Amino acid sequence: MPIWERYLLSALLRACGLAFLIFLSLAFFILLMEELAEIKPGYGLTQALEYAVLATPRWTMELLPATAVLGVLLGWGALAQHNELLALRSAG
Repeated sequence: MPIWERYLLSALLRACGLAFLIFLSLAFFILLMEELAEIKPGYGLTQALEYAVLATPRWTMELLPATAVLGVLLGWGALAQHNELLALRSAG
């Protein structure tokens, strides 16, 4: 794999990873706040936190396509903003 392909792949994966972490942390926070609103004498903070943690894989699968698209768009935008795509294009 040429060095320019590795560079593009790493830039896009970093942007996708950042978008994924932001969206997943936001979804986790919202889910935790919804569960904290339902705290009763038999259902405490630890159970709400446990539910939010165990629901994270479902949210991961639901958010992955949207964050991948957004991450790729952000990655290409960052590369275009710094004229790196133009440099790659002119280099052949």
